[in-house]
Amino acid sequence: MQYDALYLSLLYEVGVPENVIEHSLAVALYSEDVATRMRRAGLSISVKMASNGAILHDIGRSVTHSIRHGIEGARLIRSLHLPEPYARICERHIGAGITDDEARELGFPPGRYMPETWEEKVVAHCDNCTFGTRRVPVSHTLERFSTRVGPAVLERIKLLNKELEPYL
Repeated sequence: MQYDALYLSLLYEVGVPENVIEHSLAVALYSEDVATRMRRAGLSISVKMASNGAILHDIGRSVTHSIRHGIEGARLIRSLHLPEPYARICERHIGAGITDDEARELGFPPGRYMPETWEEKVVAHCDNCTFGTRRVPVSHTLERFSTRVGPAVLERIKLLNKELEPYL
């Protein structure tokens, strides 16, 4: 895998639970697979950034297991002076992103919470489709989320899946 071992060791240092680290490794492997396919197809994506971003995407779970773990992870990454793209991956990986209205309702700080770059989209999707350490089809994800999120979130997950489908 192309992730930097430094980032994996950082998860241990800040107290990310072992099961979350195992999940992050599985998401990193999946993200690397998808990003590699995208790169081979001629898209401008950094396989290494996708892999490292996936390792770090749940670092905020060292602070909270709530939906705010993305924001807390970004805060932590910035406080450690890690590259900004990793902070944005943390903030934008929840579901298939969080709209401005949803962010206000959740009491999030003002900011962008929708995945924009290929790396952000790949990590968000691969996280959605990794249950523990096991890859699952998007239908499994939609079923699992159907009682916890509204139809707009489910639709965003479907659209992100459709966008990345040729590379999955």
